[in-house]
Amino acid sequence: MSDADDDDLFAEFVDADDDAQGDDPYNRRILVDFNNDTGETVAPSNEFEKMLCCDGIEVRNDENFKKYIFIGDITSDLLVTKLDKNMNDRRYKDDLLNAFEEALQQRNNFVTYLEPSHSYVLNWSCGVQESIFRVLILCRSSQTKTFELLMSHLEELQKENQEDLNLSHLCIAQIRFINRIYDSRSLFCSIFEKEIEKWLPEIRNNLISSIPEVLTDIGVQTEAVQELQSLLLRDVKTDPIGCKMAVISSLSLLNSDPETNKKLQTRIIQSLSSFEVELVPSLIELILRRLDNSSRNVFSDLLCQLSSHLRIDELRPSRQGKVRRSLDDLVGEMFDKIADFVVLGGETRWKEVHRFFRNIGVTEKGACNDVSQESVISPDTSSPHSLRLFDVMLSIALLSLRSCPLNVANTIKQRFVQSQESIESLSRLFSTALKFKTFCERNVNSIIFVAQQCLWSRKPDSQKLGADIFKNLVLFVPKHIELVLKTMLSHIVQSETESEAILNEFTALIVERPKAVGPFIGLVSGYFFVLDRMTTGNVKRFFRAVFRLYAAEPSTMSQKVRFSSNNS
Repeated sequence: MSDADDDDLFAEFVDADDDAQGDDPYNRRILVDFNNDTGETVAPSNEFEKMLCCDGIEVRNDENFKKYIFIGDITSDLLVTKLDKNMNDRRYKDDLLNAFEEALQQRNNFVTYLEPSHSYVLNWSCGVQESIFRVLILCRSSQTKTFELLMSHLEELQKENQEDLNLSHLCIAQIRFINRIYDSRSLFCSIFEKEIEKWLPEIRNNLISSIPEVLTDIGVQTEAVQELQSLLLRDVKTDPIGCKMAVISSLSLLNSDPETNKKLQTRIIQSLSSFEVELVPSLIELILRRLDNSSRNVFSDLLCQLSSHLRIDELRPSRQGKVRRSLDDLVGEMFDKIADFVVLGGETRWKEVHRFFRNIGVTEKGACNDVSQESVISPDTSSPHSLRLFDVMLSIALLSLRSCPLNVANTIKQRFVQSQESIESLSRLFSTALKFKTFCERNVNSIIFVAQQCLWSRKPDSQKLGADIFKNLVLFVPKHIELVLKTMLSHIVQSETESEAILNEFTALIVERPKAVGPFIGLVSGYFFVLDRMTTGNVKRFFRAVFRLYAAEPSTMSQKVRFSSNNS
């Protein structure tokens, strides 16, 4: 069929449809071919549309009698230029914006001006363009006024029901990815004069995330950082985690002066224990991103602050809403963030890590609480030091990195081997750390490294600590139990004190959890052939442990090994 035949057929269809519906224009169905915009032009319904009509901009109805803006054969960028030029006339500008504000009082107008406009571009094909609302936001002369109108209407929508959620999202879309900002301060005021924390959570969070896109002035960004810091520390009633995650996202993209940055870091760190645990990994990442790397010792001082304020053993999952991630996963992510930051910083960061571990606890108790970014902690290896859970877990995480320098590994080793704290205190720290199962499973080799370094020490207390770490690894990290037991038992044929420490903890392990050791009786029985390498006292301890193991699970043990009959 030829193109002419197609046109004739289309005309006949339209004529037939017109005959069926009569001559009443309000009853006629409007046919819109969106490849060639043929929507029906409607008369302007307000003064604003009349002014647009004078500039060649029409309001049209589509086939469903839905209004849309048709801007002719130009793009929205050209329309911005055209309107900006017209608004150089102060009277025209005032009349246009006043008429626009009045037109927005009608909800149907508000919706129409928020939706994309249409034009003829590219050889008369229909093009979707920016909304008339966004066009006015992009105009230098009308940006401030239009943005304020948008925020006011958006605030009003929050007082209505959930049905207006899509319309609220449409409002937010007008300010995303704006490439022309003329007065950041005015836009700042339009946002922060509103009580946005009381808005519908989804809309509030979306707006907060868009803030960096509309504030391009550095001075205004500093003020925004201060406002967002206040919001971050406030008690938000609805979806606090979502709200504060949006705040963190914005803060990570905003700049500020060094003083504001320093205050933000201090306030966040001092308040870490009051935040929902789901926020802590992101807060740590935020602090690391905003760190002033031009300052001396800034990272080592930050680690000292985290050591003082990040009470990992006091963290609890949030009870608000559905728990999406376990505490174990979140704690692991915290140390992953720090480890990644160290690796990306290379030698400079490792030097600061070395400095931190070298000087743990060398200041007076509580001094770390007030460490500033400019402070310098003087090394004093003769002073007693106090290890915290953060220090233990950071040590484990960093020792697992392939790039961990030898001097850092040795310093970490010395922190444990030469510790002046009681064995009970250190044992409690490691026991608490090992309860974070996922974290320990990923870092089991570095924990074994620490345990072995303690066993190889000449200090009896350090050897006891190493043996205790092995025992707790068996109890808390069953996934790697075979590796742990093999390494643990290999030490019973080493020095007398080393063997004694291991056998004492091995016996305690059998008493506490015989079923954990039972499947590995074959591994244990292999040491009957190296008894000549043990002292008499340790041979007795070994037999005492084996007898306890057989007594605890006699039937199971008899099936596992028959070493006496095999050697007869």
